[in-house]
Amino acid sequence: MKINNKKIPSTFFLIIEKNRNFYAKPDKLVTLISSLHDDNIIDETNKKPIIIMNYNETKGGVDNFDQMCQNMNAGRKTQRWPLCIFYNMINIASINAYVIYLHNFCKNNTSGSKPLSRFQFMIRLREQLCEDWMRSRLSIPTLPTNLKKHIEDSLEVKDTVQLQSQEQKRKHQSTKEKFALIVTIKKGE
Repeated sequence: MKINNKKIPSTFFLIIEKNRNFYAKPDKLVTLISSLHDDNIIDETNKKPIIIMNYNETKGGVDNFDQMCQNMNAGRKTQRWPLCIFYNMINIASINAYVIYLHNFCKNNTSGSKPLSRFQFMIRLREQLCEDWMRSRLSIPTLPTNLKKHIEDSLEVKDTVQLQSQEQKRKHQSTKEKFALIVTIKKGE
């Protein structure tokens, strides 16, 4: 590639407020943005800038992170972009939580036991995040019986449907008795 009969060098830097443009090939421009590098040093062994060498050394973490997101993805098919962002945030938060769990487990493990697998961790995380919400739903008297039964099975609690029906019968009987007591008192007057 030539401009005004001058050959463009294979490595060309344009430094504008910490942005770098680098020609990897004569016709391919790569823009590099870094808050770590503030100079244009080139590695002599392979003739690439240090900023690209550092990127290549550390990009494995991003690839692993993307792979973990794809293995257990919270995303669902949607045409609403805010939901896509929300699903991505859930993926990122769950992976970060698992990494923190592994770090704390390895740091505090003295018994020699194994940490939870990521699948088991995700199931426990789901259970813990949903438990309070499910308990509050159980207290709703108009909740359908089949839904209450599913929530009870998930929470492994006693049969609240039968307990509530017995409680409602007692309340109904006590209101009947109160009504009968009021009627007899009025008749006796």
